This record gives sequence, structure tokens and C-alpha cells, in this order.
Amino acid sequence: MAPNILALKDIILTTKNYTVQAMVIEKNIPRMTTTNSSLYQRMMLQDKEGNMIQATIFGDNIKVLEHTLKLYHAYSITNAAVSETPKEFRFLKNIHQLAISARTPVEEIQIDGLTPRTMKYNFTPIVALPQIRDPDPKLDVLFAILEVGPRKYINDSYVVEVRVVDQSYQPTIISLWGQFSDYEAPVMATLPGNFPVAIGLRLKTSTYYGLTLATRSTSSFIFNLPIPEATTLQSWCVINARKIKELPTAPSAQLLMPKPTEYSEDDIIKIVNLPISVDKTQYLNVQGIARVTDFTQNFYYLACSLCNKATNAFGDGDFLCNYCVQKVPALTKIKFNVQITDLTGKIEATVFSEVASEFYGITATNAIDGQLPLPILQKLGKPKKCIVTLKAYMYSYAGISQLKFNVHSISGEDIAETTNHSEIIFALPPNTPNKKSKKRDHKSTTQAP
Repeated sequence: MAPNILALKDIILTTKNYTVQAMVIEKNIPRMTTTNSSLYQRMMLQDKEGNMIQATIFGDNIKVLEHTLKLYHAYSITNAAVSETPKEFRFLKNIHQLAISARTPVEEIQIDGLTPRTMKYNFTPIVALPQIRDPDPKLDVLFAILEVGPRKYINDSYVVEVRVVDQSYQPTIISLWGQFSDYEAPVMATLPGNFPVAIGLRLKTSTYYGLTLATRSTSSFIFNLPIPEATTLQSWCVINARKIKELPTAPSAQLLMPKPTEYSEDDIIKIVNLPISVDKTQYLNVQGIARVTDFTQNFYYLACSLCNKATNAFGDGDFLCNYCVQKVPALTKIKFNVQITDLTGKIEATVFSEVASEFYGITATNAIDGQLPLPILQKLGKPKKCIVTLKAYMYSYAGISQLKFNVHSISGEDIAETTNHSEIIFALPPNTPNKKSKKRDHKSTTQAP
């Protein structure tokens, strides 16, 4: 019987007796689940129509298929199991993924018009990072690796800093967090040649060391890629090797904001001198004591899994996103207000998921039935002496405008208190859970797909 060849966009949970013809355009390094119970390997496939789908290989199947499904090779894949991609690892509109195993018939083929040279990437130059205004960008960056730093333990997570450059002569840092420090960092450190070239996919901007780049759970890296852009960059690095070696060891001061410890007194604004309105978004630095004082607030909100816009939908099913105009699952995002105080006054500023993760070590999986665990609340209630970069903007509702502050970046340390503050704050009534999130999915953001 002739195979039932389907486009990747037509794959659904009930699809049976089918074949897809697609090229492997991403293939990640196999890694352990957070429970160290088994291995998994993520990849992405693309067919000749440009449709894409995520795929995963689990356990012993990885070894069996080690020399199959090579990067930038095309295959005929028959009757792979179909499931939904876990929300935290989903980055395509297609919510389904293929689970490829040793029992899945896989045959290498040629697909007309689908080769590495036909792949289209929209690379963001390093020099263009300051112009990124998307609060949650998913950036593809082509870079040459200059230096791979040591693995460090910061804010309850491991990180490796990789110094990179492109043809803009603007070096920067890519922070490899969590499992990326375990798997991708050693590979980067051992790539052959003086200027090995790689692609970082779906990276985000980070303010941990100024304005740099960092990984997210859906990020991916491609090494030794046979595309013209990579060849051009490597040739450029070889030709300009002397100039590259003379570049500063830290990212360019013209590109990056100064590190918090390098702020001068002129960079710091007293709270009493903060503006009461702004014409456009501004970034302002303050120095003082930061702590959470309101423990009756909600510490999370629900957002669209595609566009990340907040929603009032319930968390127990898909909802129709008015921005994406389609039904999508809701994701749990961390959000809470922190009080910042100096000798001249105090303000409230909002902390979102990235800063909560990097500075406080809190992720959405810490929220249980609308509340954060007591140890985390105690951590938030401890005063921290810090320098905070605030994002100041005007917020309008019902015709009334007011100035709001978000925490753009923060750096600091705990300070000792003469009063046991935790005994006071936890005498307050517990946070009342929001009914729309009672049935939220509590899967870990680090578990395997």
C-alpha cells in the first residue's frame, strides 16, 4: 500500500498510518531528565513546504539512532508516536511533537529544494541588541566563540559565560544556564579551530551582566553548520584575528550597561528625585533596600503560551487568545511587587519572571495553589542591599495615567536585621489563591519533554 504522506502541519494526536518527509534542522545534545531517570534528545524537523514540528528521542533509543537523523539530512519517517509538546518546551504554533524510537521506520531520502543552503535564518547582529524592545525576545544569533568561562553557581543555578563576537566587532556574553552549562558549554570549549562558529536559537536578552544574551528552556545551539553565513563569519575571523585578539575581554562599554558594582554616584538617583511622569520609557538606577512587604498579593499570573500576553482565562484548559486569534494553553508566569527604600523615600516596583529567576531563584513551578512555599516567602521578606535598574513608563487605565516601575535588573546581597522580620510578616493571613489557577499544570520547567 502506498504510504500516506502528510505535511507536518497536518499531524494531530489521532494521526495513524502516516509518513512524513522532512529534514532535521535542529538536533540537541542528549541530556538527562532532572530526576536523572533517563536520557532525552530534542530535535526539530522541517518539510519542503516550510512546516515545522518538534521531535524527541528517549532513553536507549538515542544510542540506537545515534547515526540516524543527522543534522541537515532529509528522512522519510513513518508512524512515529504523536503527543503534545509540554508547554515549557513548546516554541512552535504546532503544539504536537513526534516521539521517534527504534521501532519507527526511518529512511534517508533526498527532498528537492530542501538543503542546508536553502535554510533561512533571521540573525540578530550583536550590535543591534540595544535596539531590541520586545520584553520577551526569541533571538537567533550567529557568533564565533572566543572564550568559554568556568562553571559557576549563582542564585541556585549553574552558569557558564561564553564570550562571543560577530562581524560587528562587538564582543558580548552568552550565559548558559542550568543544563546548558552541563552539556553545551563543554562542547563549545572543545570545538576545533581558533574561531569555531555556532548558532544560538531562541536566545533572550539578559540584564544579569548588563545587556547580554542568555539561554531559555527552549533555546538550542547548532555547531559546525554548513551554511554560507557561518563560512563567511569564520573567514572574517581568520582575516581579522589580530584585531579580534585586541578587543576588550569584557563586552564593549558602548553596547552594555555598566555592571551594578561599577555604577558611579552620578548614575544613582535618590528615590525622592525620581520623576512623577515620563514622556517615554526610561531606565533609572536607584540604590537601597529591597524586600517584599505585601504577602497578600498574587505572586503569579497566567499568560498566552505563544505571545506571553496576560490573560484572565482559567488555567485548566486552552483559551482563545485575542492577540493570537487562536486557542492556546495558558502559562504560569511569576509577578510580584517589591518595596525599594532609601534614606529619602520608598517606591513599589514589579518583578517579572526573568528577574525573579535570576535574582531570587524563583520560577513558576514554585507557585502551588496560588501561593509560594513558606521558605520562599521568607527569602522574599529578607531585606537586600542592592542597586536596581528601574524601567519607568506611563500606564493608562480608564483615562487615568500614572507612572509605573518595573525591575529591569537588580544586584545585591542579604543584610542582617536586628528584628526577626519573618516573624512579623508571616502573622499576616496567607495569600488567597486565584480561582482561575487552581487546576494549573504544575510540571517542572526543567523536566524532559
